[in-house]
Amino acid sequence: MSLFEIKHRYSGEILFSLETKSLKLCVEASVKAGANLADAYLADANLADAYLADAYLAGANLADAYLADANLTRANLAGANLTRANLTDANLADANLAGANLADAYLADANLTRANLAGSILESRMTVYEWAKKNALPMRTIDNRTLLMAWRTQNQPHMRGENYEIGKLYTAEPFSMCPVTSCHPGRYIDTQGDMAVALWLDEALLAGSGDDAKVRCKRFYTVGLKAAHDCDRIFNDLQPDVLEV
Repeated sequence: MSLFEIKHRYSGEILFSLETKSLKLCVEASVKAGANLADAYLADANLADAYLADAYLAGANLADAYLADANLTRANLAGANLTRANLTDANLADANLAGANLADAYLADANLTRANLAGSILESRMTVYEWAKKNALPMRTIDNRTLLMAWRTQNQPHMRGENYEIGKLYTAEPFSMCPVTSCHPGRYIDTQGDMAVALWLDEALLAGSGDDAKVRCKRFYTVGLKAAHDCDRIFNDLQPDVLEV
């Protein structure tokens, strides 16, 4: 028997834990107990044949998860990341998949009867990592996570014209994981602007499409102003605890 923990994908908060034989049994027990698994981190999880009917997994990270033959009837997977997930023969009848990212997911023989697929993504799209690489934005790896430096304007046009202060952490409450609409709640970043910000790559997503696409993140730390010409140095010296809430 081992202790298995289901953690929040952003805060690291433990949403559910159990001493059992596998992560699958832990997840099944959490669903049976009615646990709120919104924004859970379950990427790469082996949940084949799991009984997850009525599970609340809105916004969960299930990228690359193995969910073949899983029972997900009536599950709330709104805004969930299911990229490359294997859902062969999975039962998703009456599931809420609104805004879910199903790009490159394998759905052979999956039951999607009456499933809500409004705004879901079924085709591949550029990831934030690809966006950052394409625009030559600085990145650093810290404890298996990627820290990104991007840009934006110091002025907040939608916040009564107030300016961001340098050296502060700004968090979006609430934060929308919907990848379809580019104007949902969150902090927005760009490839240009007069102020550099630092953020975790796994807390950002590319929302919208075409010319309207924007990158939205959960939180960022204001690094400095471009005019000071020292943003790269500050970013390279930045300690990860400045992004802790």
